[in-house]
This record gives sequence, structure tokens and C-alpha cells, in this order.
Amino acid sequence: MKQLLSSIAYLHSRKIAHRDIKPENILFESNDALNIKLLDFGNSRKMGENEGMSGVYGTAYYVAPEVLHG
Repeated sequence: MKQLLSSIAYLHSRKIAHRDIKPENILFESNDALNIKLLDFGNSRKMGENEGMSGVYGTAYYVAPEVLHG
């Protein structure tokens, strides 16, 4: 969990939003190591200063119902 949150904090410090974090996009580096990799940046976006996001991105199965209902 610490590695995942650390990777998200790094992306946010660079003004990057992943927008599709789900179990399938988190993989172990190797079979014998506990290091993880965050994958699939197809929906990611570089954000500008004071710029908001709009629209629904990600996998519908993992999106909160509140997001889907607007």
C-alpha cells in the first residue's frame, strides 16, 4: 500500500492524474520481489495550474456510483 500511495503522490507532484487505478493495473515487479509497478497510463492526463477535470474516465466497474450519476 505504501508503494502504491507513494507512486500516486509522485504522479500528483508532477501534475499527472492516472485516472484508471484498479487492481489489474498494479503488478508485482517479479515473482520473488514485493515491489510493484503502476501500469496503463492510457487515460492519464497532465494537468495545468488551477485546472479542473471533467468527464468520466476509467473502468466503469471500478468507478463510484456518484461519479456515474454526475
